[in-house]
Amino acid sequence: MENTTARRPGSATRKVLVLAEGSGGLVARSQALAADVTKDEFDGLIERGQLKRFLPGIYVVGGAPLTLRQKLLGACLWVLGHSSHRSAAHLLELPGG
Repeated sequence: MENTTARRPGSATRKVLVLAEGSGGLVARSQALAADVTKDEFDGLIERGQLKRFLPGIYVVGGAPLTLRQKLLGACLWVLGHSSHRSAAHLLELPGG
C-alpha cells in the first residue's frame, strides 16, 4: 500500500520535505517547528525513520546519502554560522573548494 501522507497539502511530511529540499536533505527541528510542524508530528517522522538524527537538532531525510556537502551544511545549521572560505568554495562548487 502506498503512503500518501507526503502528498497531502499541509502535512508535516510535506512541510519537512520542502524544507529539506532547500538544504540538501537536511532540516533543523527549529525550522520545522517554525513551519507549523508540531513536536509530536516531528517526533513521529523520527520514529518512523523518515528523519535520522545527524547533529543535535539537525536531521537528514531517511535514505538520503550523507555527503560532504550535507556535513558542511549541517554543521552550519547546527551552530547558526558560516563555513570557512575553503568549505564555502566547496559548497558553491568553486575552484579550490
